[in-house]
Amino acid sequence: MVFLDKILFIIVTYKIKYYEAHSYISLKESFLSSNSKYDEKLNIFIVDNTDIDGWDLSSYLEQDENVKVVYNKLNNPGLSYAYNRGAEFAKSNGFSWIVLLDQDTELPLNFYVEYRKATENDNNTLIKVPITLINKERILSPVKYIFFKSYLYENLDAGIMELKKNSFINTGMLINTDFFIRTGGYNEKIKLDFTDHDFIYKCKKTINNFEVMDVKLIQDFSSETNNQDQAKKRYKFYLRDLKEFKKNKDNRFLLFLNADFFRLVKLTIQYKTIDFIKIRFSL
Repeated sequence: MVFLDKILFIIVTYKIKYYEAHSYISLKESFLSSNSKYDEKLNIFIVDNTDIDGWDLSSYLEQDENVKVVYNKLNNPGLSYAYNRGAEFAKSNGFSWIVLLDQDTELPLNFYVEYRKATENDNNTLIKVPITLINKERILSPVKYIFFKSYLYENLDAGIMELKKNSFINTGMLINTDFFIRTGGYNEKIKLDFTDHDFIYKCKKTINNFEVMDVKLIQDFSSETNNQDQAKKRYKFYLRDLKEFKKNKDNRFLLFLNADFFRLVKLTIQYKTIDFIKIRFSL
């Protein structure tokens, strides 16, 4: 039985006060704008991955009669760990669906209503995703995903799609809680990169389709920096996750070509240094 009012929104934050995150603010706005339609609470599970000494926002929880926030302070064990803890909480507390959200995702006013409608839609799809845009017009997710390489869609309509040759990012994903638990959730050895593709790779073994909802989110990357030192640090994290992602995957050569080699070439050209080559072959 699906409890229609049992949706848990999981927001993972890093080095930002959760109540200042784009996703948190726009989620509340969307919920409050729909309050006349649904007599229920907004349930938010915050996972704060900020690894700064003394950082703890548990005494600053925003609670009111319409919003319930559960705050968890972790020492940055990664996205996968955070999502799994949220899903376990959802399972233990009777939430039939979970929604994964990044801190930098902007949600439209119709977000809450459309997600509620999606849980009521009895079309047997266990994963439902929005259309996520970058620069407010270019489709970032879902994507065609063939041999570990993403190809952006020019146009995309709401409806049922085949999962086999597609993939999508974490943020905005609406997942049936029981299905999430049955798949084993996210691989906690993968901290950041490939968390989404690895989870979807597992899902493809048991389901064939997913639903694209008539909702458009905006992903904001303006907070990301691109100086060379940070790029090198980021690349080390990327290689760490790639090493784990490679395990038990078919077409290892194409995975190397599309996810490893081309990334190395791109960074080497972009920053005009062989340091990335040194990093690649030192790990």
